[in-house]
Amino acid sequence: MKLGNLLIRTCILAATCLNQHTHANQDARKTIILGGIQYTKIGEGCAHALVFRGERSDTRPENHVDIEGEELTVTDLTFERNYHRTVSEVNILIPSSVTTITNDDPSLPRAIIMFESGSKLTKIERFTFCNTQISKIRIPASVRLIDHGCFSGCHNLREIIFEEGSNITSINVSEFRKCTELKEICIPKFVQILRAYCFSECEKLEHVEFKTIHSLVISDYAFFKCPNLKSVDIPNGAKRLGLGCFSWSGLEKITFGEDSRLKFIDEGAFWNCNLGQINIPSNVEEIGERCFGQCKELEHVTFAPNSKLKKIGQMAFAYCDKLTQITFPASVTSLPRHCFALCKNLQSITFESCEPISIDFRALIGCPSLTKIFAPAGVTVVNKMRCRNVFRINCNDDKLIFEK
Repeated sequence: MKLGNLLIRTCILAATCLNQHTHANQDARKTIILGGIQYTKIGEGCAHALVFRGERSDTRPENHVDIEGEELTVTDLTFERNYHRTVSEVNILIPSSVTTITNDDPSLPRAIIMFESGSKLTKIERFTFCNTQISKIRIPASVRLIDHGCFSGCHNLREIIFEEGSNITSINVSEFRKCTELKEICIPKFVQILRAYCFSECEKLEHVEFKTIHSLVISDYAFFKCPNLKSVDIPNGAKRLGLGCFSWSGLEKITFGEDSRLKFIDEGAFWNCNLGQINIPSNVEEIGERCFGQCKELEHVTFAPNSKLKKIGQMAFAYCDKLTQITFPASVTSLPRHCFALCKNLQSITFESCEPISIDFRALIGCPSLTKIFAPAGVTVVNKMRCRNVFRINCNDDKLIFEK
């Protein structure tokens, strides 16, 4: 009897647990479909909106829905695959209650994305609108994170507006990469980093405005291959220009403020640009390898007073066909390998340093027009080449240390 009672009690307990679990799952999966949108309960008082039917050109999910007598707030929204395959252009109004957006549908049609006033949106998940056909979006000030690749490959995206008071602190990796119709962008004031490839290959990008008020890093290849970007004003807060950040762009003019805090210009930052001149800010300590290489229109390179420049990378000015002369500040005491390689019109180099100067024997290779190198009287200049055509080691009183 005791064993039988135990078995009965065990079965009843198991049945009760199973029943509770089933009810819990059913409660978690409570759904309702309204106007081509499926709403699902996802937690206490919250619902998820799944937009999946494409008969309408205007889509407006609800802020609140009633599911089996329980009023729920819509906080998450997803566009399902095959959404709006039957229409060519749509207007999508995102409810103010939504805090997160995701997307499973790379076939989103040409659309204008709008947000209700008072939007509580804080995050747009990675790749949400990647390779879709959206044409315009106004991003609410409440958004704190737009994840990687969110708008990459949006070939019809013509206008991106960040609302006044935007809380965005970074433009993420490949966020707007290959937005080929985008012509201008305004970077919000709290942004502190433009991550790798964020605007790369934006073929029609012409104007970038920085409203940033904090320190700023422009990361690797941020504006790589932007052929119509002709001029950029770098904000005073910028501290680093990353690897290849403006390389292969159409950049003809770059301007730094008098109070620029820029310290590092990384490898290939302006490789193969159309710059005609540049004035290096005084706080710059390092110019990376190939930084201005292949800038075939570059004629004038100057350094702001009290320059702190210490290091120049290999090939920093290689293949600068129009460069005829350059004067280095007192902080520069060496020229590395291939620094001016194949600068065929370079005629003179001047050093202001009172310290000994070292020039790698390959620094000036392929400079047939170079005839003079100057340094202050009494300064020792060592050329490491150990064969013929070594220029003289010590300065003359007239500052001329080498003359072909």
